Amino acid sequence: MNRKLFLSIPTIVLLASAVSFAQEQPPPLPPPPSDSLVTEKPLPPDDALRLQPLAGSATTAAMGTAFTYQGQLRKSGAPVTAMCNFQFSLFDAASGGAQIGATQTKSGVSVSNGLFTIPDLDFGSGAFNGEARWLAIAVQCPGDSGYTALIPRQALTPAPYALALPGLWTQQNATSPNLIGGYHGNQVTAGVAGATIGGGGTSAFPNRVTDGYGTVGGGSKNQAGDGDTSTLNRLYATVGGGYGNTASGGWSTVGGGDQNTASGTDATVGGGWLNTANGTDATVGGGSRNTASGTDATVSGGSQNTASGGYATVGGGFFNAAAGDYSFVVGRNARNENAAHDGVFLFADSTSVVFNSVAANEFAVRASGGFRFRTSSDLSTGCNLPAGSGTFSCTSDRATKENIADVDPHEILQRVAALPIQTWNYKSQDASVRHIGPMAQDFYAAFGLGNDDKTISTIDLDGVALAAIQGLHQENLALKAENAALKTETAALKAEVAALGARLAAIEQALRAQGEAKP
Repeated sequence: MNRKLFLSIPTIVLLASAVSFAQEQPPPLPPPPSDSLVTEKPLPPDDALRLQPLAGSATTAAMGTAFTYQGQLRKSGAPVTAMCNFQFSLFDAASGGAQIGATQTKSGVSVSNGLFTIPDLDFGSGAFNGEARWLAIAVQCPGDSGYTALIPRQALTPAPYALALPGLWTQQNATSPNLIGGYHGNQVTAGVAGATIGGGGTSAFPNRVTDGYGTVGGGSKNQAGDGDTSTLNRLYATVGGGYGNTASGGWSTVGGGDQNTASGTDATVGGGWLNTANGTDATVGGGSRNTASGTDATVSGGSQNTASGGYATVGGGFFNAAAGDYSFVVGRNARNENAAHDGVFLFADSTSVVFNSVAANEFAVRASGGFRFRTSSDLSTGCNLPAGSGTFSCTSDRATKENIADVDPHEILQRVAALPIQTWNYKSQDASVRHIGPMAQDFYAAFGLGNDDKTISTIDLDGVALAAIQGLHQENLALKAENAALKTETAALKAEVAALGARLAAIEQALRAQGEAKP
């Protein structure tokens, strides 16, 4: 029996790209015996079988994984016309190797003038993953006692257009095909639909998508989905790339980096190393070993920072904690570790000493280099709190002032004397916390200083006090002058009195002398 089979391996459609395969031509061999079955010997021109790839067009429906196979069968040099049986097996090697999928048996195939068509060869969704494949074929026609294997296996090679997408394959399903690129061992869990693995992966560290509509862009050892028994509970997770990253929350994202985890729903880790966003809508921008575990919590970056309060933020830095809801912490060792301390703003400088929050809704800053506050765009006005100081130094440079006018210290003193001064407490503080001073309305009415009659600026209080002191000084000088004049007048009077006293004494003495002289 001399049967020759010439074949073309057909069109397979991956996504919207038509991919056709053609038989790899073997080198010429010596003529076989007349009853042998061969495929490797080139036929002479009159016996040659030439098969063209099937023409087709893209469709919007899912195309499945089956493909069409065409060939021509000759026996003893003549085209066969009969009903024959075929067996097709797919392997990952030219000989030996592992079989891919189950053997496909096609019985009662019509062969007319040597030509035949198998419209539905299907080795499953994972059969073609970018690795080389070989097709083993056996045939049985009327009069044959059994199947005859065609030797060698036929290498399946891509058509030119298919080469534009090396390492890219699809898993068809009834919902949305999975697209898998990169290492052929990259994995999409069975039952998942709409998954994408853009590339990357290695034999030791493949990329995985375990839940529906998940995406891994590249890198290695990355996973989109939580990998449990359900493929629908962590949908739409994304890992952009990097190494060892896991986006296991629904709608979660890891942009890249190394061993980051976004396990909260809608959580995001931008990159960095060993960062975790496990709160709902939580975000870690980058850095290393940061954790955002509160709802809508954020760690912008830095290292070993934790935002566990709801809507809490760590702006960056090192070893900071924001445990209170709505709190903001930044710097080094700024620790809002008390979950009851909500609404805290905590800033700590580079000093290594821990700076703790002490109350809810406080604004606390440690700046051992001092503070600078500026209230004008040209930085000409403001206040400083120098390093180590407990008092503010505010702008009072003559060059920053205009419309300068003298005041009458005496008049200011009179107004201060008439100004009501009382003790009181703020309504927002406990009644036991007492203060002393004028009311802003009285102060504004007396002096017309400041922005309005609801506030008193310290510089105006100081200025009024200094002017009143000058008024007092002037009055004191006048009193001193008057006192000096009185002292002089008193001294003169004293001298006059002394002189009169001396005269009186002399008169008294004279009178006594006359009295003693009388008979």
